[in-house]
Amino acid sequence: MAAFAALTTMITGVVVVLPILAMGRGSLDSPADACATAGSSQAGDGSPTILGPSTLTLTELVDWWTSTGRGQPHALDLPVDDVLAMYFSEAEAEGVRGDLAIVQAVYETGWFASGDTAQNNFAGIGHYDHATSGDAFPDVATGVRAHVELLKKYASGNDVQLVQPDVAPDATARASTWEELSGTWATSSDYWAALSRVYDTILRHAGHDEAFRAAAEHCDLGQPEGASAYEGTPGNVPLTTVESITVHTDIADQVAAIVQAAQADGHTLTGGGYRSPARQIELRRAHCGISDYAIYEMPSSQCTPPTARPGSSNHELGLAIDFECDGDLIRSRSSTCFAWMSANAPAFGLHNLPSEPWHWSVDGT
Repeated sequence: MAAFAALTTMITGVVVVLPILAMGRGSLDSPADACATAGSSQAGDGSPTILGPSTLTLTELVDWWTSTGRGQPHALDLPVDDVLAMYFSEAEAEGVRGDLAIVQAVYETGWFASGDTAQNNFAGIGHYDHATSGDAFPDVATGVRAHVELLKKYASGNDVQLVQPDVAPDATARASTWEELSGTWATSSDYWAALSRVYDTILRHAGHDEAFRAAAEHCDLGQPEGASAYEGTPGNVPLTTVESITVHTDIADQVAAIVQAAQADGHTLTGGGYRSPARQIELRRAHCGISDYAIYEMPSSQCTPPTARPGSSNHELGLAIDFECDGDLIRSRSSTCFAWMSANAPAFGLHNLPSEPWHWSVDGT
């Protein structure tokens, strides 16, 4: 860990002074402050905007990292405290949410332990599915800057004016919110859900979660949608078996209805719904690897086939079904069964995960 109070880094000829523990938005003083922050930084899809002030301070991020007991990552060339400070400095300069950029870096690198980390690539830049590695950057500071600048390009376009020299590749899509990075920055449709789980952990550690719940009520920001709107936690949900499919009790009627509707049109729908956390771990071991990192932390997109982390699958909530149609798993989007599901399932509150024709859930993840 860093023992000094400031870091001066030379990058493409520009000196950047990074005060280690003084940057980032301060703690929220009242529900009204939280309300203003939530209202200004949340978009219509319920996720934070990419551009805007950080909610967490650098001190809170450093405290959280220390609390994890992970210490200094071996693959990181600079003290982790200094890297977090770089993120806040670069993000503040470009108007990007630095706290969430750090969350994304932690997620993409598996706690700064991946091969990309050794290449100073902290955001999976250029690391496409099934590729062995992504782009390489000459030093940590350049890698951090490239990440932050690429986020800004996603939010504002490749022609956006950057405060610092441009070291990032062009964005291949546009996204104004972190939810919109699902399917653009990353192929996974549950990308924001994965990032938000890390972010929520840090918010709770810093004591922000209660303030934001109060803000949501005060500002009438709406009730949670998708999986979060249902009772229960992974492995502990009310279950009902309908038409041989075990699901969350709250969606039992709609599952029974879609099975009956399919039968009326000449199709037999069966499948697997609820999955225990123990079973999810078994699948991660089979599809991702046997190490703790592979089972619990590796991004789902790096598994074959993609498999959600334990505790993050809608199957563990009984809110997803892998459908079989007429005796076979729905593997093809060109099949008659998939065409029927696409035309009818949304009316029953079920939506497809784009990467898996057989997987349907309450929110498409």
